[in-house]
Amino acid sequence: DVDGLEHPHLTARFNIRAFEGMDKVRTAVIIENDWSYEPNPRGFTYDVTIKVKDTEVYHKAGLRHTHHARWRKVVWWGEEPQLQVKYDQAYLFSTGAVPNYDLSVQVPNSVLAQMATEFVPMSNMDISDYMPTTGADAGIGPLPRWASIYLLTMDARAQLNTLANGDAGGSYQIHYRDKATDLPITIDDYPYVTLPGNKNDSFNPDTGK
Repeated sequence: DVDGLEHPHLTARFNIRAFEGMDKVRTAVIIENDWSYEPNPRGFTYDVTIKVKDTEVYHKAGLRHTHHARWRKVVWWGEEPQLQVKYDQAYLFSTGAVPNYDLSVQVPNSVLAQMATEFVPMSNMDISDYMPTTGADAGIGPLPRWASIYLLTMDARAQLNTLANGDAGGSYQIHYRDKATDLPITIDDYPYVTLPGNKNDSFNPDTGK
């Protein structure tokens, strides 16, 4: 905080990407509330302001950050390059890295025009947030519908929507980081760790915890 004290639950991380020969720096600002065994896990509501060289580049008041969730916002020092890579779809599909979609399928522009292209922290974007209604959901398949549309079109709007939906996955309360290692929690270190079920299911007889 402003007094230099470490918050027991919230952490800030910065992934910085600088390019040689360019006066631009890409920074991913990440705020997490995901320590695995921190006592009294809970959500927090706070105001967010991100500045680059004293210039406000993002602000959101009253952000509700639930426990065991995270959000990310990418900002640029310098003007953001307006570049997009378009892959050779026929070759990409032939590699087996992605499903071999039928390139004769045409995606209407009306569908592309409706695709949200900017992630709002702690939002679900196009991902369902009520699991009992997920039958035939757009997120179910070899790839989600939005990713399939991007691969079929190489459209910038579909690409941004796919990336935004990826960020939205952080809003789900399924993110657990080990404070001892600063890495995601693993069953190698905690063989009895579990989310659902009874509390006693996670009791480790070797450690007594």
